[in-house]
Amino acid sequence: MSWQTDVGASACYCHSAHVGGMLNAMISEENAVVGTVETGKDTVQHLVESAINHVGQIFVITTGMITDVIREIGDFIGETLDVLQKLIESAVSHVGQIAVLITRAIAGVIHEIGELISEGFEMIEASKAAYSDRALSSRNEYVEAEFALS
Repeated sequence: MSWQTDVGASACYCHSAHVGGMLNAMISEENAVVGTVETGKDTVQHLVESAINHVGQIFVITTGMITDVIREIGDFIGETLDVLQKLIESAVSHVGQIAVLITRAIAGVIHEIGELISEGFEMIEASKAAYSDRALSSRNEYVEAEFALS
């Protein structure tokens, strides 16, 4: 082998090593770009999946909250209606008792008025009887006095 052949082979080897190195570098850079894009895609995919899961959990929590609020409002309305019903029943009972008391009071007043009127009639009858007795007694005295004078 001559010196030129050795140099040419060497140059060829160097050139192919250089091209191979460049090719490897380009492939490595391409792999790095693909790796970066793949990593970015994986990150975005993970974020989207996480967001969807969180939104789903938020809907579950919100639905449960709305259900609890509606249940509590229903319980409150039911309890309020129960209290209102008891209040109305109590008021009706008290009004009934008041009506009984008023009726008894009116009956007592009417009874006392009747007693007063009866006693008034008895006093009038007694006065008439007393007047009659006095008139009769006065007349008897007059008659006796006339007989005595005669």
